[in-house]
Amino acid sequence: MPRRYDYYGRPICDQCGVCCNNDNALDSHLMNSYGHSWCQTCDIIFASDQARRSHWANSTIHNFCTLCDTHYNSPQDLHAHQNVDHSRCTAAGCSMIFREEVGLHEHCRQSHSHLYCVECRRLFRTQNEWTAHRNSSLHRPATVPCPSTRFGGNCTRMFGSLGDATLHLEAGTCSSGMDRMGVDRFVVGHDRTSVVTNPQAQRLIGYINNSNAPPPPQHQVTSDAWSPADQAFFCVLCPPRPRPRLFKTANALNQHLNSSVHVYSNQDYADKLYRCPSQECRQQFALFSALVSHLERGSCFQQLQRVQQTIGW
Repeated sequence: MPRRYDYYGRPICDQCGVCCNNDNALDSHLMNSYGHSWCQTCDIIFASDQARRSHWANSTIHNFCTLCDTHYNSPQDLHAHQNVDHSRCTAAGCSMIFREEVGLHEHCRQSHSHLYCVECRRLFRTQNEWTAHRNSSLHRPATVPCPSTRFGGNCTRMFGSLGDATLHLEAGTCSSGMDRMGVDRFVVGHDRTSVVTNPQAQRLIGYINNSNAPPPPQHQVTSDAWSPADQAFFCVLCPPRPRPRLFKTANALNQHLNSSVHVYSNQDYADKLYRCPSQECRQQFALFSALVSHLERGSCFQQLQRVQQTIGW
């Protein structure tokens, strides 16, 4: 704001009427004198410190942190300070910042409970991510035994859910030797009334029993599967994260590609082999473990007991 000057050109303090020798002297007076609430950037004197603070907090000219009453040179510096020294909520559409982590924790617990894990103090981006986290081994005690005892196995591993235990079998990591083909054969053989399997599952039975059903396609390794960096062959069908599955020889990769892990990679053999028994849902799944997980964690959980009784799983 414009300053007032006396007859001799000396600046006058609007707050107390004191005349100073020059503008620098007036600046020093405004900055250091008691009872002067002066904004140096805007050269405005306010009636109180509270009024000046409100000006700093609401003016776009100032990069002012209201949590620690500190000025910063740029919006970038202010943003960096808030991220490092304070706690910012990262939920979509929320811009709340808190002085300490405990404030953010309470905010997320009350305002974002559908995305926030209280025990882990972790905020998730989507409901699906939160659900997957809550259903992980971090929050589900390993109380479900491996189902291999149903067909003569003696695996003693425990899992957090029946879906995880079933996936353990399908992956071929069980000491019983059971794999995805064995799980499919067991389920199809026990599901006589097609409660969880599609009618075309009879084609799978025909293949397993070496009937006249057409054989599944055979995969063959090519030079494209060679990784110079790893000096090994990698499987293009396995998920690449955290890193590709590697094999020392082409023959080893061929055996893997044509094993039960990928024998149903063609749509005719495994895609949508299973379906939810709920008439309102009827969602389809390629893996029995995916169906079991769906029944355990989704709105169709009432059907899980029916499936267990039908399949003997």
